[in-house]
Amino acid sequence: MLSASTRKALTGRWVISRTPFLVIAPTAVASVVLIEATSFDANELGGWLLASAGGYLVFCELLYLSHLTIFRNRATKPVPVAWIFIIGFLFGAIKGVTTGTLSILLNLESDVAQGISVRLFGAGFLGLIGVPASAIVMNTLQEFRERRAELIAEQIRLESKELQSQEVIAAMTAQLRLSVESDLSVLLEDLKHSLEETSAPSDSWQILADDLRMSARETVRDMSHRLWERPSSSVKDITLVDLGKAMITTSAFPLILILPLLLASAIPVNVNIHGSSELLTRLLMLAFTTSLIYLSATSAIERWSKHRYQIYVFAIFLAASAPGLYSLLIFGDAIDQQFFGVNVTIAIWLPLLTITCGLIDTSLKQRKEILNELQDRIDKSRIRTISEENETVRLSSDMAKYLHGNLQSRLMASAFAIEMAGNAQDSKALLAEIDKARQSVTTPFDQLISHEMASIENELSNLMVMWDGILTTQVEVMGSENDVSVIDTRNIVHVVEEAFSNALRHGLATEATIFLNSSATEISLTVIDNGIGPRAGDPGLGSSLFNSIAGSKWSLSRGPEGVGAALNLQITK
Repeated sequence: MLSASTRKALTGRWVISRTPFLVIAPTAVASVVLIEATSFDANELGGWLLASAGGYLVFCELLYLSHLTIFRNRATKPVPVAWIFIIGFLFGAIKGVTTGTLSILLNLESDVAQGISVRLFGAGFLGLIGVPASAIVMNTLQEFRERRAELIAEQIRLESKELQSQEVIAAMTAQLRLSVESDLSVLLEDLKHSLEETSAPSDSWQILADDLRMSARETVRDMSHRLWERPSSSVKDITLVDLGKAMITTSAFPLILILPLLLASAIPVNVNIHGSSELLTRLLMLAFTTSLIYLSATSAIERWSKHRYQIYVFAIFLAASAPGLYSLLIFGDAIDQQFFGVNVTIAIWLPLLTITCGLIDTSLKQRKEILNELQDRIDKSRIRTISEENETVRLSSDMAKYLHGNLQSRLMASAFAIEMAGNAQDSKALLAEIDKARQSVTTPFDQLISHEMASIENELSNLMVMWDGILTTQVEVMGSENDVSVIDTRNIVHVVEEAFSNALRHGLATEATIFLNSSATEISLTVIDNGIGPRAGDPGLGSSLFNSIAGSKWSLSRGPEGVGAALNLQITK
């Protein structure tokens, strides 16, 4: 009986992925050369490399074709488990037939029936094992990514919660205000001079009005947009390289996988070159030296973990060199073209085999220490930085709303009032309006007052009024308002604003509904829209914001009956 994780790996999104087949391509191609070559001269090596690479290319093209056809909807409609084994064997068999056919065409062998039939079953068996194993590797990598993302999101949430409960936010607000005020002052410098140097307003009021309107539309609006779209940071995602580094710590040399494959691939070359009489002795020597080196390296990695990468590389180099050394010292092999061909091929094959088996073993075991190893790579100060940047983003959005809703409106209103007074030839009113405009430009943040949060229901009602005419919105609040703190209210408003913004900009929605349910231990928020629904892509500013508020307890999915998007978020108290 297959586990849920294994079934998901063999039927879902990662059942066919190009990455592992690109990674193991050198191993797959080199193994055929090692098994098939006899004389190891340059022409034969080149021929077998070409035949092997040609067969593997056909294999990969067939996988890609199946990705576009029978497996195209696997992310939403998983395929039956048997399919992955069937195509693994079938495509592997076709690879073997292709390699055999090319070997005949390149005059590497003459027995057509044997050349094709033997490889048909051999390569088919490898495909039967290799394709599902690759699916498990990629699914495991994705599971590590998801679990690690959950841990990071929870750390960011706790860090952000701590920041919000301290005086750090007040200091960040003051610093951001000074920065924006300085930038805005530079941008409005010309307007400020124009207002201060106006000596005869009766002659220049129209120019002042036009300047005010232009500054409001371009300078202030542009500044508010830049603040609103301020980028946020994230922790780099896990790659196969990261998984490989974690593998070195937890499962560097899985001999239970390496030895059978190594010995099986070594049988043909030893029989061809040295005959069956020395086969057992040479295989035992290969197994002994490889095991001794890898077991010693495993012990050394555990003892000197700081130097684990150097130990790993040295062990692989030593294991790859050992067959050449003992063949000279113990078996007295002659140093000739064949000797160099065999040992160069082994030197390529063994490291690739070791790395491939290590990744497969790591994926199959899914040890908790692997996740711990990946988690330990996260710089704790980086989490703090991300949390602070998330708070800066939220403060920036507040500042953007002030510039857009207050200062821009004041400048536009002043422009209109100056035009009214100028047209009426009311010099007293005109001077008063110019003075008011001068005050707005000189001290643009004089009306910026920290917004005291009202009840959550009132805040959401105010938010709906702001979006009226852009989105048709509804709200349903359940539970006691006393269960929603000021910090939670502030966070919920930011989440809803981000959800509305995404629904409008990305989802092309016209309607959105808010469902809020609060209790003494948890707040549940759902925002549903009628747009085109979520689309695939890199996580954006919203994801970082949601992580800082809810940790990993949020999701974005299709709305009811597959229409629109549904954002679900839980805030744990």
